[in-house]
Amino acid sequence: MTKEEKKILKKEIKERKRQEKLAMKQQLLGGYEDKEKNKEKIVDDFKKEKRSKRIIRWASLKETPIKLVKEANKIKWPKRRVLGMKFLTIVIFIFIFAVFFYGVDQALEQLFAISKIV
Repeated sequence: MTKEEKKILKKEIKERKRQEKLAMKQQLLGGYEDKEKNKEKIVDDFKKEKRSKRIIRWASLKETPIKLVKEANKIKWPKRRVLGMKFLTIVIFIFIFAVFFYGVDQALEQLFAISKIV
């Protein structure tokens, strides 16, 4: 390809992209090709859409607490005895690890005292 052919090809690509953009704009406008003539209709449609979104938001805010209660009722809470057993297990493991780390700390302290590092 020569330089001129490349330039022509680039121009064709740019023109195609421009045409695609124009087509997308027309599609987005949804029949409002002549903005000045249909300005009132565009504004009315926009206001209606905004109002409907506001109503939807308000409805969802009213439904939120109801949905939360329904979800909370679906939760299967553990029985008191099971909860007590789990609590006791956790406390026992905390105590065991505390004793273990205390022993390791004392052993390292004695080791460092003997080797005179600290």
